[in-house]
Amino acid sequence: MRTTLPIPDTNELEKLSNLPTQLALQRAAPLLAHLVRDPAFLDAYVLPLLEEAREADDWYVAHSCEGQDGSYSLQVFV
Repeated sequence: MRTTLPIPDTNELEKLSNLPTQLALQRAAPLLAHLVRDPAFLDAYVLPLLEEAREADDWYVAHSCEGQDGSYSLQVFV
């Protein structure tokens, strides 16, 4: 499933995509740590995929949120 639904901190993802790679990676870690602790993000983008994932044989991208200009992609693997 690929969508362009708004996610928490979309502006931060846009800012990160404009940074040099090393700096973007350093700043991405705290943002991702925040997302995995955010109940709204988990309820909207992770928990609904768990039932579907139980039937999968291997890892796959179950959900992807991308910047409108394609500068970033946040993918949920299950």
